[in-house]
Amino acid sequence: MKSIIRYIFVVICVSMLVSGFAQSQSLLEQLQRTTQDGLQGYLSPILSGWAADFNSGFYHSADLHDVLGFDVGVKVSAALIRDADKTFSLTMPNSLTIPYGNGNITLQAGIDYDKNYTLPTAVGNKGDEVDLTAYGLEKYKNIKVIYSNGASTGGAKIPLMILPGGFNISAVPMIMPQLNLGLPFGLEFMLRYAPKIKAGDFGKVSLTGFGLRYDIDQWLPMLPLDVAVHFMTQKFNLSSTDINGQDQDFLDASATSFGLEVSKRFLIFTLYGGFDIQKSSFTVSNIQLTAQPGTPSYTFPGFTIDGVNKSRGVVGVRLLLAIVNVHAEYSIAKQPMLAAGLGISIR
Repeated sequence: MKSIIRYIFVVICVSMLVSGFAQSQSLLEQLQRTTQDGLQGYLSPILSGWAADFNSGFYHSADLHDVLGFDVGVKVSAALIRDADKTFSLTMPNSLTIPYGNGNITLQAGIDYDKNYTLPTAVGNKGDEVDLTAYGLEKYKNIKVIYSNGASTGGAKIPLMILPGGFNISAVPMIMPQLNLGLPFGLEFMLRYAPKIKAGDFGKVSLTGFGLRYDIDQWLPMLPLDVAVHFMTQKFNLSSTDINGQDQDFLDASATSFGLEVSKRFLIFTLYGGFDIQKSSFTVSNIQLTAQPGTPSYTFPGFTIDGVNKSRGVVGVRLLLAIVNVHAEYSIAKQPMLAAGLGISIR
């Protein structure tokens, strides 16, 4: 097993986006060992985590930059994983016909195998290293195997399905470079960009996003707080190596966020907060599945999963030392979030 990817954290002019997972097999290889019914259940928690990552860390103060003032830095976010996200339920078909002896045998749910199983999602516990060469298969790492109980095969237990194990993580992390640039009329431009780069064995990722912020308190000179509104839209792509060793684009994502932010500065500290309305979705391309030993592979049509967070509240604090700012925040949402940033700020 390769070690987990180390975060790459650069202050200025960073063009790097890293997902914090690495295994000896890519995510796409893992997905190609699941089943049509289990695919969405296995993948949903990690996609919801990424969705929350995208829609975080936009700001650390509602005091916008003057014209051509700027921030440049790196945002680090981590969607916290709940226990409920670590497993999903798989319902097996009522019968399975598999090769046995010189022909085929049909096994029945409730007699030859259980009808329902609880299995790890992509963020759940790792699977096992299993040698299935006795069945004409291979030695596999990080898998869960569903066996028959031998009721119809003279006590012989036969592997029915090979399913992926999880990546055993407590948070879904992401690192995002960001530039904020002050514009006339109380506007500020936001840019997130990372070209497609390799993120260990997990795959290759790229990110493009842009948005605007608008200074509200310029119209309210007696207001003791800084107030602004923002809009952000982003697109994300993930490619990964399939079981044949070929690189495939298989995941595209989009995210948008509208929100209100407020802040108050106390010397070198700034307390800030806000509220967002957000939306995100992930489209998974067609995936060739090889889940059941002894049967031909088949292509599972792509699908779309929406992020669980529709809104979030934010509380955070920034420390500004000359032109260096460090900030951290917590998002109150269905998918809770921690985010932090480090950068250079020229007001």
